[in-house]
Amino acid sequence: MDSARRLTRQGRGGTALLLAAALCAGCASGASSAAGNGRGGAAGTPASAKAAQPASPADECASAIAYWAGQALTPGADQGYDYQEMGLSADEYQILLAVTALARPVARKSGLPAARAFARREALPRCAAYVSSHPASPTAPGGGWPQ
Repeated sequence: MDSARRLTRQGRGGTALLLAAALCAGCASGASSAAGNGRGGAAGTPASAKAAQPASPADECASAIAYWAGQALTPGADQGYDYQEMGLSADEYQILLAVTALARPVARKSGLPAARAFARREALPRCAAYVSSHPASPTAPGGGWPQ
């Protein structure tokens, strides 16, 4: 019980840790039930539980931008995070600022869900350009990350 109180008092970091622990516990219980069902694990898992194809870096960037744009557009939701706490690079943060400014009138006129969809559509080409101009490999021509 003391560790739960300590996690609660730690704020955002504690919440993330608690969430990660809960997710890991779910993974472990799913793995043990699949292994113990006599069907050989993955062969016994339903089609809906199979892992989805990994998203492209541009899709991941656009999803993050759309999420944080939605947070920025939600009244009273600003937690004062900086771009690093959001998990964004400085360039991705600039994309977020531009997309949020464009999505603000959409949110006023059509609501938050429409603004989030708009933000994702606006972010995708910007993120694709960003990803293509920033090679992730340190051995890539031009030196790779960081630049």
